[in-house]
Amino acid sequence: MIETPKVARNAFWMCLSVAVSVLQGVAVTYVMARYLGLVTFGRLGLIMSCTNVILFASGSVVSNVLRESARGQFEGAGLVVAAMFTQALLAAPVLLAVLGILWGVSREPALLGPAAMLGIALMVRTVLGPVVGLQLGRERMEWQLLDSAQLLLSFAAMLGFVLLDTGLYALPLASLVGTGVVGMAAVGLLRHRITARRLRPSRAVLRSVAVSSLLWAGVNVAQQVQWSVEPLLAPAVMNAGDVGLFIAGGRLLPGIRSLAAALALVFLPAFVRDVAAGDSRGLSDHAEGLIRWVVPGGLAFTAALVSCSALIVKLLYPPEFAAAAPILSRLSLDVTALLLHWQAMCLLFAAEKLRALMTGYGIALAVRVALGVWLGSAHGAPGLATAQVLSDWTLALMLQAIALRALRLGYGTTLLRTTTGAFGALAVLVMAAQRSLPVALGGAAAAYVLVSSRAR
Repeated sequence: MIETPKVARNAFWMCLSVAVSVLQGVAVTYVMARYLGLVTFGRLGLIMSCTNVILFASGSVVSNVLRESARGQFEGAGLVVAAMFTQALLAAPVLLAVLGILWGVSREPALLGPAAMLGIALMVRTVLGPVVGLQLGRERMEWQLLDSAQLLLSFAAMLGFVLLDTGLYALPLASLVGTGVVGMAAVGLLRHRITARRLRPSRAVLRSVAVSSLLWAGVNVAQQVQWSVEPLLAPAVMNAGDVGLFIAGGRLLPGIRSLAAALALVFLPAFVRDVAAGDSRGLSDHAEGLIRWVVPGGLAFTAALVSCSALIVKLLYPPEFAAAAPILSRLSLDVTALLLHWQAMCLLFAAEKLRALMTGYGIALAVRVALGVWLGSAHGAPGLATAQVLSDWTLALMLQAIALRALRLGYGTTLLRTTTGAFGALAVLVMAAQRSLPVALGGAAAAYVLVSSRAR
């Protein structure tokens, strides 16, 4: 059974951390869109889409620390040190690969300097990740706010660099300042709690963290490749103005993905304990309980974004970005798919079913590239947004099917019922939103209730 008070408390801290991240991202978008203009803002978005791979590659280490912490098999300090060492070994080659990809896609040497600096800043930002992961495994979710402090300080520094007119270097320089200052403050606070003797990880800890993190890094990179396809395709299939509109319309998606990841992490320790105990019934019950919440929650989030897309774009961007509102509205159909994707991924991660997960990513990637080239070339930014939505839903349902089969879980009926209702609600919302938004929202809610009830 789900422990509702504990889950609610943990979800509060994780959602608060995501809220800080989203607000910082919104503020960065507001400032940089006006500072750089449409075309240069599109270049910044390309840099950020590429370098964010570093966060996902390094995040594999944090996830493994969380899993080992939930299992309780290794001593904490040695686990954290082993994870930091592994993280540095993983992040450095990823940064070099990212710079090569950026050069191959853009052919603009001026982008490499800011990208390298932002990549280094992201590597520094992840140094404290294992400390946070250790606490998350013990279900102390408030530690996630340590990363939020880095983001807030980075934004304050960015305002100063904008005033100094540093161009594309404003955000990378600010990220270095934020991560460096918060990192030094955290080291000062923690150094009295850990003795030098406890910092020496055993060979077993190093081997366990290094091997599992390397495997999971491949999965995380494969995941980020999925979400980098559309931004990287954009310069190849449309003009610079449409690229800027597509990037602008999709700027909220990283925040939504962060929310989905945060909510999934709330349940991950329970998934890990169920797998370790061999309790397939408990694992299925926890997974089913999450499905019952995330599908209607994702639909409510989509309805809010569709309702407010024009207002959000108007607040965030200057008038030349107005055509980004339909892009944002279309991409908001992704929210439920992202939540389902993360739920399935956490189930497979808890059970260490990485081969099945990579199979799903490989098939979905081929579908994604084909849809992106076809719809992006034919319809520009709106077509590429449609391709992204279709691709994310394909990936989410594929991973759900893999998790059900690989782990022999029994929530398939609930999944079918809720996703069928979700498709009905989204169809009504898309068809009626242009005519009457209140009717569209009411019709979508009614469609979800009716369709999901009939699918029992």
